[in-house]
Amino acid sequence: MGGRKKSKSTPNRRKRKTDRMVDDFESAFQLLRQGKLVYAESAFRALIAKSPQDARAFHLLGRLLHQKGQLEEAIENLQHSLKLEPGNGPALNDLGLMYEEDDQLEKAVSCFIRLTVIEPGNSMAMNNLGYMLQTQDRFAEAATTFKKAISLDPKNARAWCNLGNTLKRMDNWREAQDAYLEALNVDPNMLDVYPNLVSVMRYQGMVDEVGQVFLQWLEHDPENPIAKHMRATTQSELTPARASADYIQEVFDQFAETFEQQLQELSYQGPGLIEKAMQKYVTGPEPQFEILDAGCGTGLCGTVLKNHARRLVGVDLSSNMLDVARATGLYDELVKMDLVEFLASNRDKFDIISSADTFGYFGDLEPVLKGVRRSLKIHGAMIATFETGDGNNESAGFRLMRTGRYQHSLSYLKTVFADTGYLIQELFSDVLRMENDQPVQCVVVLAIRDSVVFE
Repeated sequence: MGGRKKSKSTPNRRKRKTDRMVDDFESAFQLLRQGKLVYAESAFRALIAKSPQDARAFHLLGRLLHQKGQLEEAIENLQHSLKLEPGNGPALNDLGLMYEEDDQLEKAVSCFIRLTVIEPGNSMAMNNLGYMLQTQDRFAEAATTFKKAISLDPKNARAWCNLGNTLKRMDNWREAQDAYLEALNVDPNMLDVYPNLVSVMRYQGMVDEVGQVFLQWLEHDPENPIAKHMRATTQSELTPARASADYIQEVFDQFAETFEQQLQELSYQGPGLIEKAMQKYVTGPEPQFEILDAGCGTGLCGTVLKNHARRLVGVDLSSNMLDVARATGLYDELVKMDLVEFLASNRDKFDIISSADTFGYFGDLEPVLKGVRRSLKIHGAMIATFETGDGNNESAGFRLMRTGRYQHSLSYLKTVFADTGYLIQELFSDVLRMENDQPVQCVVVLAIRDSVVFE
């Protein structure tokens, strides 16, 4: 019988095909490692077209698309990869992180639960699960999970840090402090631990001890503006004349998204106090003034000032805060610049310069008040708040508080305004905000630029 014989070369052809697939995958992977995303994407898509069952290709294509900012398509590729290979731990980890980024927190938790089942000894997987639980305010579960991660790997500094963050959210200051100290014992270069450690120590009244933390922080991050400034709060001889521009920018860039919520929780009264002083100066209902919002932040005072402004300008050092202010649509111009530098380049320009809670970052007020005066038109007005505290700073004039802000004595304020060319028209005391459940006392000053020449 003359039946067709099977080719004896079939196994070799299969091997060559497998070898080509391996070569194709390695080539695509190397392109991805080299950051050649366009070529890598083409290579992975070609590989998937030839071998649609290759879970690895879908996984790494998902990673690539995530790098390109295509989160939805990245997630779809990770999902498909896991359908093909449900036990792929790295793919599960990546998908969980992408779900978290996409605010699909329950799905993220599910991914990491699956991952801890597949890899029960994986400390970082357990840490990631704890982090997802923490983002859902499931603090007790998160703390238990972080402790499991630490039991699997006591050198997991990130798990120690996350445990500290969770315990801090639970107001468990002492245990949070211990967790942060363990994190730094494992990795003293974990720089995000230091400010949190300082915070929980201060909550416990350990004011003197935090000085050593700042020294250690600066040892590992010597140019950090927050560490530099806050160390000065522990030693009066280190007090700078003002907070540095780098310090202000870094602090407020970090808090921009939650800034207004935090101030609301602190019963912040800045805009209302500015409006109260404004009513003592403004006559007539029509917007008629060129107004500068000095240290405008997210624009909390914008509505108050806009009611009286023909043109409203805001200046601030924080780009992130200015982005929020820009979204209000209240300002005609917003400028990112140090306040003193801005004032120096805008002489005789404004009818009113308003500032709520900005001068808490200046100790010596003379340079900035001279700048304000030069930027005001003749008989223009400055309206501003100043922290005065409990009155214990009368002899010093000003002092740097452990919050990183300055308080000024009433006698100092009266003297420095007179010396820099103002006539104080109104000055009244009030509460600026709450802090640690205690009222923060302030004065609101309405001062007119004197017509006498001061330089």
